[in-house]
Amino acid sequence: MFDLNEVLDYCIKRIKMHYPKKRIHIWGNFKQTKMSIRVDDFIFELFTNLLDNAVKYDSREQVEIGINLNKVKWKSSDYIRIDILDRGCGIPPAQRNIIFKRFKSSKPGPNSSGLGLSIVKALVLRYGGDIKIKDRVAGDYQKGTVFSIYLPNETNKNNNNSK
Repeated sequence: MFDLNEVLDYCIKRIKMHYPKKRIHIWGNFKQTKMSIRVDDFIFELFTNLLDNAVKYDSREQVEIGINLNKVKWKSSDYIRIDILDRGCGIPPAQRNIIFKRFKSSKPGPNSSGLGLSIVKALVLRYGGDIKIKDRVAGDYQKGTVFSIYLPNETNKNNNNSK
C-alpha cells in the first residue's frame, strides 16, 4: 500500500533532478488529501514517465504541470482519478489509439522509443485501473494533454474494514 501523495512527491523530485536546467512548476490539489493505493514499486515508474513526457514535450522556458486528484465512482466502485495536465505539443486525436502500443509513438525522433506509454498503460491495467487522454483545451490538442489515470481507492476499503 502506498500513499499517493508520497509517490507523487518522490516522482516530482526525481523529474526536477533529471532536468536541473528547466524551471518546472507543479500545481494542483494533490497534497490536500491523503489517498492510499494498493500497487507495487513500479508505480514510481508510471508517474515518472508521465511527468518526464510533460517536461520533455514542453518547449516553454517554464514548464507547468497540473496534478489533480479526485475520488470518483467508476465501474460502480470507488476510484481515484489522477489528472496530469501538461502544456506540451499535444497528441493528435488520430494518434491516441496507437500511443499505448509498444514501440509506437506519435513523436518522431530519438527522444521517443514508444515504450514509455505502453509501460504506463500495462501498469495501470495491472493495478485494476484505466487511463484516458483528452485535450487540455477542448478541441485544440496543440495546447497540451490531460492524462487521467483511474486507480482503485484503497482508503475507503481500509476505513470500511476497520469498523
